[in-house]
Amino acid sequence: MVFAVYEQGMRIQTPRKALLGKRGVTALESSSATRRTADTDSDSSHLERVAEQPFEEIQRKLIKQRDSREDEQDLPPSPAIDLSRKALNAYNATKKVNASPRPRVSARMIMSKPVVTAEFDDSLQHGWHLLQKHGVSHLILQNRRGALMGMVTDKDILKATSGVGHIDLAGRSPEQVMLGTLISRKLLTVNPDTDVLDITSVMLEQGISALPVVSEADELLGVITRSDLLQAIISHHLEIWY
Repeated sequence: MVFAVYEQGMRIQTPRKALLGKRGVTALESSSATRRTADTDSDSSHLERVAEQPFEEIQRKLIKQRDSREDEQDLPPSPAIDLSRKALNAYNATKKVNASPRPRVSARMIMSKPVVTAEFDDSLQHGWHLLQKHGVSHLILQNRRGALMGMVTDKDILKATSGVGHIDLAGRSPEQVMLGTLISRKLLTVNPDTDVLDITSVMLEQGISALPVVSEADELLGVITRSDLLQAIISHHLEIWY
């Protein structure tokens, strides 16, 4: 409820005069003539009905009723009503601001760069050294001409070297196995202008942990990982989501 008042975890029956002020009480009581006498001494049920009314509805009623009295009595505008109008205008302005669309956050704004890459025919041993050196968990694989070939993670390398992956080393050492043999799926990429909400949905639905950011000209611009998304959520980029 908009006007419910609590004290020490309990809702209390706040007097109407303290809640809405004298003019507000007068306006609200004018529509309560049919209430039972037994209800007059208790604010509970009446206050609950008041609390269910939106702020702007109460203000409009007060303004309308006062305008009607002023027209009948040919009175000058009341300062209190002027304040009510200002309050209503301020409230409506706040609603418009809060209802404004969320500014768009794109992949370009949160992607990590530069991207750590390796060649398709580099060895597992070399790939592992790159991951350790740069402190990342993803390698974007390219061929000798720079074309994108796929992506390999530290998890892929760990599976291969521990014998639980889809690749059988058959006695070969990590120096003898190409990184390209670990690619198990097509490489999904994202445009730099893609909305972060869409990126999050795709990554969760597809069960992938990173998306390369690629331009229309096939230029590798960056990469977005789950860590990037989490960092964005707790940083200034995405606090506007709340």
